[in-house]
Amino acid sequence: METRLRMLYELQKIDSQLDELEELRGNLPETIALLEVKMNDAKNKVKELDDTIQSTLAKRTQIDEEIAILKAKNEKSKQQLYNVKNNKEYDALMTGIDQTDMKILELEEEMDKLADLQKKKREEFEEADKAFNSIKKEFEEKSKQLNEIIKTTEKEELELNHKREKAVVRINRKDLQLYTKIRNAKKIAVAPIKRNACSGCYNIVPPQKIVELRKYDKIHTCEFCGRILISDELTSE
Repeated sequence: METRLRMLYELQKIDSQLDELEELRGNLPETIALLEVKMNDAKNKVKELDDTIQSTLAKRTQIDEEIAILKAKNEKSKQQLYNVKNNKEYDALMTGIDQTDMKILELEEEMDKLADLQKKKREEFEEADKAFNSIKKEFEEKSKQLNEIIKTTEKEELELNHKREKAVVRINRKDLQLYTKIRNAKKIAVAPIKRNACSGCYNIVPPQKIVELRKYDKIHTCEFCGRILISDELTSE
């Protein structure tokens, strides 16, 4: 049992070192992940606005061509007025001209609305593009910072992970399950006794409990925090 406790303590020391390396990264990973989401959202907004602008441009071009065709048609009809032979032909041409003028007026009003829409979307596009570039710049800066930290600690982290893999395979399966369960909840799973107190929660451990710990006959847990307790004698060795 003493050996089993030692192996759990060694695993905790390795994990604590890995935790220290992770703490060097601070909240950079979470910040970068959040920035990436924001950046993608901003990028999609820019694309959506650009698509609207291009669609509006295409529609304006189409309407402009329609107006040009209608004006040419009207011009032709006006020329034909000089060659009419009776009032019926004249009235028919004038009706067509009036209808075409009305259609041109409607199309020109639509053109004005599209021009206003395009101006508005262009302003929104410029703001969205500015926001996207700002987020992208921050994302790249934070990513660079994280990569520099990872590069600095990469070798040590690889060595610790290799050391951890070797330690894990030697630990009793049930002991590892207990350790993992506590670590997931408390981060620190193995708490040595320091000054007669649990080093995990700092609550005093009764003298009788300390005596039992030094027998190494079973795994004891703190009655306050649930961490695995090990005697100060074992850690001092």
